Amino acid sequence: MVIILINWQIKKGQELALEEYWKTLMNVEGKKGFYREMLMQPLTMSDAKFNTWSITDPNYSTYINIGCWESIEDFERAVQETMPKASQATDPTSGRTKHTIELEPFEFKVRERVVLRTIFERGGALPDVSDPQHPPLELVARKMGII
Repeated sequence: MVIILINWQIKKGQELALEEYWKTLMNVEGKKGFYREMLMQPLTMSDAKFNTWSITDPNYSTYINIGCWESIEDFERAVQETMPKASQATDPTSGRTKHTIELEPFEFKVRERVVLRTIFERGGALPDVSDPQHPPLELVARKMGII
């Protein structure tokens, strides 16, 4: 199994556009090799011990997508139509190469992606986030007074 982590930087005010895009155009349900995928957003916690990873910036909204796939080939095949188009051209006089990557209208800058492999794991199945018995982390944190 491989895990694909994608860091999305979204223009302020365009968050719903990404969420709709992710739910509809990027839907990979039923694709070969697909196990599970989650779109998440970092919470700003009042306790500094929960804010030690600098993945946010006040100029854009950050989303993290985590996908679990049987193989990188299955992932690539499933999402190839929604991958940003890239091209390059070399100026014959200066020798400089220009790389161009298309962004969706809601993207602040190009999404960052990394493929991870599992070394060890613990725990059981994840709860269904739509289950009222297992509220989202934000609600739990609010009840605990962490945020």
